[in-house]
Amino acid sequence: MARRWTLDELVAEVAARLGETGVEQGSNRVRDVPDQRTVRYYTTLGLVDGPDVRGAKVGLYDERQLLQVLAIKHLQSRGETLAVIQSRLLGLSTGRLKGIVDGTRTVVAAASDVSPPVAATALLQGVTLDDSVIVMVKAKRALVAEDIEAIEAASAPLLRLLRARHLMEDE
Repeated sequence: MARRWTLDELVAEVAARLGETGVEQGSNRVRDVPDQRTVRYYTTLGLVDGPDVRGAKVGLYDERQLLQVLAIKHLQSRGETLAVIQSRLLGLSTGRLKGIVDGTRTVVAAASDVSPPVAATALLQGVTLDDSVIVMVKAKRALVAEDIEAIEAASAPLLRLLRARHLMEDE
C-alpha cells in the first residue's frame, strides 16, 4: 500500500526530503520549508491536489501531493514565481513531477513542452465560458477582447456536450 500522511506528517516529510537534497530558497520572501498554512495555500491555488478525507475527516496526502510540494520548492529555489510554477505544474503526471524533484533534466524540459522555458514565452490565462466552465489557455501574449470572443464562440459545441452529459447545469 502506498504511503499516506496527515498534513503534519506531510510537512515533516517535505522538510526531511528538502534537508536531504539541500534545496534552499535564497530569498527572505520564500520559506525554505513550507508549513501547514503554506501547503493549504498551495492547495487553494491549485498547485497541490487536495487531501483525501477519510472516516474521521482527517485529510490524508499521498506521494503525488508530496511530489507537488517538493517540485514547488525546487522551482522556487531556481527563482521561479508561483504564477510561473502554476503554469509549469498544471496537469503534470506524477512521473514528470518526480523528474523535477529528482533534477532529471529531460523531464524538467518535458514539463514545459516548449523551449525556451514557459516563463519566458507563455502566460496562463483563464476564459470564463459559463459559471462552471473556465478554459485555461497558455498564450504567448495577453488575451485581448477579440481573442476572448473567438474562444467563447468556438466553445459552444463544448458547452452543449457538457450539458448533454449532465456535467453542468442547463441554461
